[in-house]
Amino acid sequence: MIERRYKLPSGETLYAYYDAEGSSSVTIQRIEQTPVLALGTDVNIPGMPGYREFNFGDDRRKLVQFMKLFKLGRLAFSKDAIAPSLSDAIFEPKPGLRSEYILLLDLFDETWVLERRFWDKDYLESTDTTKVIYAEKYRD
Repeated sequence: MIERRYKLPSGETLYAYYDAEGSSSVTIQRIEQTPVLALGTDVNIPGMPGYREFNFGDDRRKLVQFMKLFKLGRLAFSKDAIAPSLSDAIFEPKPGLRSEYILLLDLFDETWVLERRFWDKDYLESTDTTKVIYAEKYRD
């Protein structure tokens, strides 16, 4: 079997498996959705490594799942990581304001920061940041 990958204009990946015996017939095809990782955009800073930005908009659920997938958590006082949960204070909405969640990966030292922006219609009300760390295991 020979595997070939083709990037489709929609962003999906087409995997085609060909017979290696020389008949060149396609035996299996499958299309895979673009993974969450592809959502990140590069923020270039001239002369510096820059950032990779993952903008989750106001979708806390995707953000929490992403953080769990990459074993990211908030720093606890005991230097352990706290597992992300929708019940965390950093994910609570502020009344009358729309929240926007942006996870930033610093490409210089591979540290993470969660930036939360609060919007009142089209006006940026405030911004909070929270340090995010890698977790070998989460603190219960």
